Amino acid sequence: MSSVMTAGRPPWGATVAQPLPAMLAPILGGFVRVRRVLPKGLSAAAAVTMLGALLVVNAPHASAAVDPSWAGWSEVPGGGTTYDAPSAAIAGLNDMYVYVRGTNDRVYLNRWTSRSRWPGWSEVPGDRLTYSALGANSAMPASGVYRRGTDDRIYSNTATNADATTWTGWSEIPGGGRTPDAPVVAKNSGELFVRGTYNGIHTNRQVNGAWTGWSEPPGGGRTLSAPAAADTPVGMFVVVRGTDNGLWYNVRTSSGWSGWGAVPGGRYTYSAPAAVIDDFGHLYVFIRGTDNRIYYTQHHRFSRTWSAWSELAGNGFTLSAPTAVFQIFGLWPQRSVRMVVFVRGTDNRIYYNFR
Repeated sequence: MSSVMTAGRPPWGATVAQPLPAMLAPILGGFVRVRRVLPKGLSAAAAVTMLGALLVVNAPHASAAVDPSWAGWSEVPGGGTTYDAPSAAIAGLNDMYVYVRGTNDRVYLNRWTSRSRWPGWSEVPGDRLTYSALGANSAMPASGVYRRGTDDRIYSNTATNADATTWTGWSEIPGGGRTPDAPVVAKNSGELFVRGTYNGIHTNRQVNGAWTGWSEPPGGGRTLSAPAAADTPVGMFVVVRGTDNGLWYNVRTSSGWSGWGAVPGGRYTYSAPAAVIDDFGHLYVFIRGTDNRIYYTQHHRFSRTWSAWSELAGNGFTLSAPTAVFQIFGLWPQRSVRMVVFVRGTDNRIYYNFR
């Protein structure tokens, strides 16, 4: 993948981001200062928690109204823990699949279905490890999952029955792509997006069952986290955390890519964003704020405008990226819908909120 990346370009066209060392200086300086009072043998989880707290202290932050339509945070049953962001997809008969990287770096799954409400966490077969969050894929009759291998290549595994008891086995995505982060599957599409080894954004998709190979959206975009993507009636939206920690987006339509633009609202994040669309085709973008709270904005399908940012009700906090799915039950006129957001809690357990 590195063959299509160009070093030394400004991260967003004419927008020159703050250099990474300068951006991290106050954070790492604070970490060095407090490290002296910490006990020896600080665990990885404790170190991550400390760094997350320092990000809050040193980060720009803007207030936002709390949206009371969200139900509040609840733990996904089963006692699962992770050091990374969860990933989720809707598949099969509107079943909800949630994947996490376990604390042993293996891949685990829990499901919400009409037949079995959260039966518990089980390991995805194949005996493989990952050092990043997973990418969840919608499929029939069940879901699939993508992982970054320990060699930084991208691999997939797909359940072959509705109860996810049998799987195809892990196989590498053709094209030789590598990533230092989680692979991401665009919602409502099987298209795959990754952060490249030089922080570019790259995509690969299947056409008539064959992968097209990795390509980079034009505009020279750069990111420090995994991208987010959703296929909407307007076009394929790709949303990323820029190298300035701001939020940027690019839209692919039948006319090509729009070019990178800033998501309005002046928000910053130190993790990947999440993107999902509702049943009317409106795009929702979720982020971990610089205060570790969870916020969202909506891009309206018809007016093509962005809403003000809102915080999800429930006083939730996370040290990783959120993920979101949209679930539909039944058919008109009896159908019901809900949007569900999953996060890793500050205790490393997995929580969800919905409206």
